Amino acid sequence: MAFPFRQTGMWKNGKVILISASQAHPWMATPIAKFIHHSCQCHAGIETLTFRKFASDECMCSPLLRFCQTIVKIETFMRKLWHQFIPVIRLGSLLLRIFLSGILISCLVIRFLLKDGSEAFAVVYYCTPLPVLAIFSLLLGIIWLLSKRIRVARACFIFTLVSLMAWSYKNISLNTRTPAAKDVKLLFWNAANNRRTEEITSYIQNFDADIIGFVEAGIGKRKMGIWKAVFPNHDIQILPGDMALLTKGGIISKESGALGRRGRYNLIKVVSEGKLFHVLLVDIDGDPLRSRAPAFEQLAEMIRAYGQTNLIVMGDFNTPLDSVLFDPLREYLTHAFESGGKGFSPSWPVPLPVLVIDHIWVSKRLTVVDCNLSWSRFSDHRSVVAHIEPPTAGPIETGRR
Repeated sequence: MAFPFRQTGMWKNGKVILISASQAHPWMATPIAKFIHHSCQCHAGIETLTFRKFASDECMCSPLLRFCQTIVKIETFMRKLWHQFIPVIRLGSLLLRIFLSGILISCLVIRFLLKDGSEAFAVVYYCTPLPVLAIFSLLLGIIWLLSKRIRVARACFIFTLVSLMAWSYKNISLNTRTPAAKDVKLLFWNAANNRRTEEITSYIQNFDADIIGFVEAGIGKRKMGIWKAVFPNHDIQILPGDMALLTKGGIISKESGALGRRGRYNLIKVVSEGKLFHVLLVDIDGDPLRSRAPAFEQLAEMIRAYGQTNLIVMGDFNTPLDSVLFDPLREYLTHAFESGGKGFSPSWPVPLPVLVIDHIWVSKRLTVVDCNLSWSRFSDHRSVVAHIEPPTAGPIETGRR
């Protein structure tokens, strides 16, 4: 019997049997067959081995055949084990897909219905903006598609597309109003404690804003000389809570305090272009495990007290714009981007911002002309720029003292 070198021999009931390479698994047959061929060089010049010679003691292939036999036994055992666990694996895969689908549905309910009105759901709400849910839905759709559940996969893909379209529609505005030279220009920026003073001052100087607010300002007293040289027409105030305010007018008074557990605020009375403004600079704690409700309750109380003045509220609220916590503020304030936005509103995290957490709000006495956000490489927050019409009436001294 001829035994081509592309065949493998194995033991069965004490005899050698022949298995062609096409019948064996490619990962086993071809390497073993080649090894047998090259191991039998004792028959130099012979391309095929007879069965007698192959089975004889002259051919030192018996260890290799025992090795092949062991491989076959292992493979047979694994096949039996696989067939026994196939139902379990399929059930586990189905339960996993159902579990992940349940998570997506729960996040959608919290995102659109419950929101952060309850502290129990606030963490989920803050961690699941629409782009995150869209990516999760896309991956879930791929998992269902691999399981050949086409309808469910199609539903996931449709939701992904609709979510991204809705998010884009909500966060892109095409305001066409043009600011006038007499308008008051506002700038707010979370500078992320950037210490490159020369680059930061050059970046801010390009805006030529009348009132500039910072949180995480990183302005040290030793660098005040540089700031005063770059902004000679501004009154520069370093405020508690690592905040700062620059204004082309004068600062009459200032008040600061805690806002919630770890947040801070500074309330500054400013005169600019002969008009009195109250500027409320805010930095709310961004810990997703802590409720922002106490901070917003305190903030709402201050806004009620100054809501009838020329009030400007700017800061890093660490809270999405569609949060229910902003509802009490909307009674007295207008959001700058909602009123006069132009461009793309998400401010964090750079370079792929998905959340609107940096805000400028103004009292309803003031009219927003334009609002946009600017990119920079100096911070993980985009800066917010707004123009407001100067108030026509004289200063109003209402609110608490």
